[in-house]
Amino acid sequence: MVERFGGTFIDGWALTFVFYGALFLSAGLAAVLGLSDTAGTAVWLLGTFAGAVVYTVVPTMRWGRTLGKLMMNTRVVDVRTGRPPGLGRALLRSLLWLVCTLLWPILVICALVALGDDERRTLWDRAARTRVVKVFKHRPVAPPPGH
Repeated sequence: MVERFGGTFIDGWALTFVFYGALFLSAGLAAVLGLSDTAGTAVWLLGTFAGAVVYTVVPTMRWGRTLGKLMMNTRVVDVRTGRPPGLGRALLRSLLWLVCTLLWPILVICALVALGDDERRTLWDRAARTRVVKVFKHRPVAPPPGH
């Protein structure tokens, strides 16, 4: 569970950069196009949401991991195949995670539910039929000195 929390913490920081990147890009776009404050805010919200979905979905469907999971040596897998979850499952998992993250009291409830689960699966894991597993790195054994 420590790895999951650490991965989520790292991903939260990475998504902060997505948030501010979308803010600066949308402000520039709004100024260039002469958009109203409301339209500029809508562009920013859409950009932030799109960036967050791309950050979480693309690496999860392809490799089963975001930056946070990579750094914490964990991976998301389909419970039936043990492989990365694919587009549909990764999208569902990420959207539920993003909604729960935005509504932090729900995130706390989901974390408590995962603590009580034998497999430590969260709401978004159960809905997408995924699980987070620990990745053990294979380290080649060096030959003895003199060989």
